Amino acid sequence: MWFHGIKDVPRYELYKLKQVRTKASWDKPVIPGGPPLAIDPSLFIYASTRASILGQKIGLRGQLAGRGLGAAALCYLTTNLYSPGAKATNNIFLHHNFNYTKDFIGSSIKGTIGAALAYLEMQDQGYAWCGHWEDCTTPAVSTTSSSASTSKTTVSAKVKAKAKAPAPDFVFASSSNVCLVDAKGSARTMQEVQQIAKNEWKRQIYSNRLVTLAGGGTATEGRIIAASLANPNGVGLVTAHGRFIGSSLPPGTGHSSRVSTTSKAIKTVQKINFTNAFYLLGLNAMANHFIGGPLGLARAEMDAARRSAVDIDDLGSVYTGKRRIVDLGDQGAWTMQPFCRLDVLEEALENLVSDNAPAVAETPAMLAPPPDNAKSSGDGKVVSASQVIFQSRDGVGAIFERVAGT
Repeated sequence: MWFHGIKDVPRYELYKLKQVRTKASWDKPVIPGGPPLAIDPSLFIYASTRASILGQKIGLRGQLAGRGLGAAALCYLTTNLYSPGAKATNNIFLHHNFNYTKDFIGSSIKGTIGAALAYLEMQDQGYAWCGHWEDCTTPAVSTTSSSASTSKTTVSAKVKAKAKAPAPDFVFASSSNVCLVDAKGSARTMQEVQQIAKNEWKRQIYSNRLVTLAGGGTATEGRIIAASLANPNGVGLVTAHGRFIGSSLPPGTGHSSRVSTTSKAIKTVQKINFTNAFYLLGLNAMANHFIGGPLGLARAEMDAARRSAVDIDDLGSVYTGKRRIVDLGDQGAWTMQPFCRLDVLEEALENLVSDNAPAVAETPAMLAPPPDNAKSSGDGKVVSASQVIFQSRDGVGAIFERVAGT
C-alpha cells in the first residue's frame, strides 16, 4: 500500500468536441503529447486539500476532512500491480484490496483521487484559480434582513432545486478563459470511463454553459476529467473538452463586450479562490471582506500579515498559516503549512472588490516534485528530504516538513 517518490499519471485519451445537436459528437480521441503528470504523496495531499471546500461554511472541520480524505486515499494507491507477468512501471495503481472497502468509503476515496488529479491537471493546463460551482454561482445571502425566516426558506428551496440539477464540480479560470470542470474517479473499465467522460460533458457541462456567475459573465469552455483507476497500465486521465460557441476571443478582435464579460467571470473565480485560500490561511477578516465584511478589519489584518511575513525561498516573502499534521503512511508524520505570497495577498485585497481594478496576476507554478527531494534508501522511501515546497499558479502553496523522529 501507499506509493513513494515521484510517480507518473499518464493522460490516456483526450476527446475534443466536434459539435452539439441532440447529442454531443466528438473527434477521434488523441493521446496528449508531453510528459505525464508527476506527483508524489505530499503533492497529492496538497491537491486534495485545495480541491476540498475551504470556505466559511465548512471552516476548520472541512479543511481537516479534505486533508484527511487525501491521506485515506493514499492508503489505496500503490506501485505494485498484482497480476502475473506485469512489467515494472513508474505508474501508480489502485490497490487490489480496494474492492473490499465499504461502498461509502470507496466512493469517497475514488472521488478524492479524481478531484486531486483534476486540480493538478488544470494547474498544468495553465488555470491558476479555482472555485466550487455552488460558490461561484450563488451570491452571498444577507442574514440581517427583517424577513430572515422567509429568506432562509427561499434559499433552502433554491439550494434543494440546485442539488437536483446536473452541475459541474468546479469553475477554473486562467488569464483568458473560464472553464467548467467536473472531476470523476472511476474503477470501471476503460471503455466505460470513456463513455462517462463524453456523456457527462453534455449532461453536466454543456447544460450549464449559459449560467451567469455570481459576479457576472459566463464560462468559455468545459472539461470532464475522469481518473481511470482500474486501468491495467496504471491510474491515468481521460478528458472530454469543448469550447462554447461565442466564447471569448483575444482582445483587439472587435468583440470587446464578450471579452469584458469573460473578465468579470475571471474575477468571480478569483474572488472565490482567494476567499477560500484566506480562510485556509487563517486570514478570516480578509476573507470576510470578499463576502461583505468591513474593509478596515481586512486592512488591519493585512498590516499584521506584512509584519509576520517570512522568506522561504528567493521568490519573495510569504505569509504562513498554521501547521497541521498529515499522515503519509510508512513515510511517517509530516506537517503541512499553507502560505501565500505577500504581494499576492496585497493585490487580491485591493483588486477583487472593485469591478474597475485589474484581475490578480498569476504567479509561477511550482507543482513538479523536485528530484533532489526524492532520494531514497533503496526501498522507495524518501529519506533525505526534510522540507518540500509546492506553489500553485495563484501564489498559494504549502510547506511540508518531516516531523523529527518519524
